[in-house]
Amino acid sequence: MFKSIILYTNKLKEMQHFYLNDLEFPLVESTVNSFTIQGGESTLTFIHSDESATYHFAFNILGNQMVTAKNWLDGRVLLNLEDEKDEDYYKSFDADEISFKDPGGNGVD
Repeated sequence: MFKSIILYTNKLKEMQHFYLNDLEFPLVESTVNSFTIQGGESTLTFIHSDESATYHFAFNILGNQMVTAKNWLDGRVLLNLEDEKDEDYYKSFDADEISFKDPGGNGVD
């Protein structure tokens, strides 16, 4: 598990609104060119860039909290669909997964 992640975005204001207002992550720090949120035991920092960049990252949710997480996300994000299902199972990880995209086009699981 990562303790701190830094990502670059050309949509800093949209990303800040999304993570703070839509997903209600706690704000750790904010400057003119960056902001940091707390996601569980990790921090996620977005820094302004003139160029677009996309990433794929995940937040770990306890397996017995999948229904609660999906209900909480309902109306906040549009879950990605695969084979007309909004969740998938990965046998190699013995894990269920739901995913969506943020305003920067990042894949969030």
